[in-house]
Amino acid sequence: MSKLLSNTKDCLALFGVLVICLLCGFYLFNSGEKIANGDSSDVTECSDECMEEFFDSYAEMTASGEQDNMLIVVSSNRPNDYEASGIVEGPNHTYYLMYNDLEKRDNAYEQFANDDTVSVEKNNKMELLNYMSWGIEQMGIDDGIIARGDAGENVKVAVIDTGLDMNRFLEYFPSKTVSVYDVVSNSESPSEMSDAIGHGTHIAGTIAEGTADCTSLMIFKAERDGKVTVSDVNTAIYKAIDAGVDVINLSLGSNDYSESQKRAIDIASANDIVVVAAAGNENNSVIMYPAGYDNTISVAALDRNLERAVWSAEDNTGSNYNAMIDYAAPGTRIRSINGFASGTSVAAPHVTAAVALLKSYNNDLGLDEVNMLLRKHVVDLGEDGRDDYYGYGMIDLNDVEFCENAYCDEYGVFAVDVSIDDLTGGVAEIAVLDDGIMVTADEACMVVISNDSGETYNVVPTMTVIGGGDKHKFEFEITKEVEVLVVLKGDGDMDGVITPRDLNLLSRSLLSTTANGRYRALTELEKIVFDFDIDGNVTPADLNTLNRALISPTLRPYKAIEW
Repeated sequence: MSKLLSNTKDCLALFGVLVICLLCGFYLFNSGEKIANGDSSDVTECSDECMEEFFDSYAEMTASGEQDNMLIVVSSNRPNDYEASGIVEGPNHTYYLMYNDLEKRDNAYEQFANDDTVSVEKNNKMELLNYMSWGIEQMGIDDGIIARGDAGENVKVAVIDTGLDMNRFLEYFPSKTVSVYDVVSNSESPSEMSDAIGHGTHIAGTIAEGTADCTSLMIFKAERDGKVTVSDVNTAIYKAIDAGVDVINLSLGSNDYSESQKRAIDIASANDIVVVAAAGNENNSVIMYPAGYDNTISVAALDRNLERAVWSAEDNTGSNYNAMIDYAAPGTRIRSINGFASGTSVAAPHVTAAVALLKSYNNDLGLDEVNMLLRKHVVDLGEDGRDDYYGYGMIDLNDVEFCENAYCDEYGVFAVDVSIDDLTGGVAEIAVLDDGIMVTADEACMVVISNDSGETYNVVPTMTVIGGGDKHKFEFEITKEVEVLVVLKGDGDMDGVITPRDLNLLSRSLLSTTANGRYRALTELEKIVFDFDIDGNVTPADLNTLNRALISPTLRPYKAIEW
């Protein structure tokens, strides 16, 4: 459903490449001296010595000044320097002027701007593009990929489209697992897979770039003679279900409702397969299908300003808007492995990548759970709340903390902060011992042993653990000596909130290995607190028990700990 750029006025060629060339120049003006008069040399007329002199002069000037303090002037004659501290004359009538501060630079800029005989520009910074698609970073999907790393559940993403240019795909993603199926020829042979249109290749490239290594792609070619039909797409959906995929991307659509296609997607949804579809490029409120079905995620397109994309007023092409839109995603001038494209077709795979990222933490997530999690992390665009242009907004995973270890939401996807109130309801009685001595949890989530007079005691455990599961009671013999503070709740940085970082601190503290790979010896107190299976060591199994004891997911989502 994208507008491939070879066919529309507002798009660039699929294989366009922007090349910025730094060409030859000559002669340095530094320390306030004037350069010699004369025309600036064309780079083709510049000798090797000329080039060396330019590079040396430019390096010397920029080493002694700030890049922000520079102006670049194009003039057929040597321009007035307006108190520049240095100037390098380059090729093609280009001059590089350095100023001592921004005030002098700006004053000079205003004077040059009022001179019709010259062109002036500030030395603006250029964006470093780490990803082909600017949408990957805009939505924070890159942060999610880094957080996921090499671990995670294997997620299979199906791309039902026009096929795949296998050679080009493997040039960019040689280690990505990809399988193929051609509906027309009923073939699973990679050597027979092709993509004459390039649409499917573009979609697959964005998804591959936006997913972790644990995500594999399954390409379903549903195009024949330049056309994609409902029957071929339905067949591909059933094949994808049979292959056990987890997410399906459908960057295609029709104005006509299809009961047969709705039923195919119903089966996919019943198997916790999340279907993502493009909303359409007709620049109107018409509902396109499959995006219009209630069990798909409908994706609209954004431009660079995060506004609803309109690509051509003349051709009336723009992102559709209607009551079925769920999210909006970058869909303007999206670069993939075969060039640039615009459309809701190239917006949809960004959402598909986000869904695959969530399912890499919990592959049992269905459509409802995925939507609930995604809606917690969106940038609300347009009117407050959901609207027909942007749905719930743009998914934003920037700086989101994903699940690590045990302190996670009930779905095991995002990390959560756990407060003392979640654990104990505040300052709570844990156990009452003989002679009025109590064990309590204080506001720093520490365990304090004290009596009614406020005196503190050393603890000698009796090695008695009563209970199991998430209920434990500890009995101690108390001898009056010194204050005892025991980190029991895992709040390693003692900020009053338990986070995944605390568990890492606790793990490193308790599970420090030696050269022979053994766990370090435990104090008697650590044994009674942390050695849940009472084997003399604190192991990962014990920590897992501790995790379950401290944080038991319920609908709250956490319940107070009972001791």
